[in-house]
Amino acid sequence: MTGINEIQDRIIEEVSALDGRAGLYQYLIKLGREGKALPEEFRKDRNLISGCQSKLWLASEFKSGKVIYYADSDAVITRGILKLLLRVLNRRKPEDIVGADLYFLEKTGLSEHLSPVRSSGLAQLLVHIRKHAGRYR
Repeated sequence: MTGINEIQDRIIEEVSALDGRAGLYQYLIKLGREGKALPEEFRKDRNLISGCQSKLWLASEFKSGKVIYYADSDAVITRGILKLLLRVLNRRKPEDIVGADLYFLEKTGLSEHLSPVRSSGLAQLLVHIRKHAGRYR
């Protein structure tokens, strides 16, 4: 499996080829529209993350020593951000998730270009992702 930093470096490379903030948002929208929706079994109130402007669900399970996340949002940009985060952190050992330096958020401009509400939601999401990983340590 490719390492956390290698995946972050690929994401940075992909985003650096985009046209500024508008390009970043288009990229997030494209990512958010791709793939399958979260199975209904995970779209429960107990999996909702508070502090987000949009609805954001996060669930996890522990298999073969790794954390597997299930996440979705009703907002396409938030779903794109989720996909990037899970691309980096999904199917990892709990200690790797908890200790990960997610430098790609700053280097891609994600932490800088998001609205204050989305930035707050991203921070809440990261807290919950790490909290889920910590349960399995």
